[in-house]
Amino acid sequence: MNRRGLPAALTGRRKRRFSGRSPPGRTSKSSRIRKELENPEVTVEAYRETTNHVRFRARTPKPAIVIASLTNDGGWSGTDQTGRSLAVLAANGPFLGVPLEPGENLVELTYRPPGFRGGIVLTALSAISLAVVGGWRIGRRVFRARRKHGLS
Repeated sequence: MNRRGLPAALTGRRKRRFSGRSPPGRTSKSSRIRKELENPEVTVEAYRETTNHVRFRARTPKPAIVIASLTNDGGWSGTDQTGRSLAVLAANGPFLGVPLEPGENLVELTYRPPGFRGGIVLTALSAISLAVVGGWRIGRRVFRARRKHGLS
């Protein structure tokens, strides 16, 4: 039976069995993907990690992706030795991946919590609105007091 409840003989489609092996002369999709994802050897030196900042030098003969054991929650940004922005990827689940060009690369990663800027903007808007409302209420009291005492 297929999704519509019809027998396979009426739809012209037959169930295919998957043996896990590719037919002769063809490579399986998983082996092609594995070949595409093979990463060349990368040498990492001078790794320094401080709060919200990571810096390291990496050398690779071909384009590669360096995977760091840092959790990628969207707050990381990266730059290279020229100050150019680097892509920061999710790799091997929650970890951080940085694509590198062939040769020597100096990578600097900086972390800002996702939502930090939004939080600062909301805090500033709240403080401004509080000051405006507070100033308005104080000004109103002063105006009423002057009017009550005939000073206006």
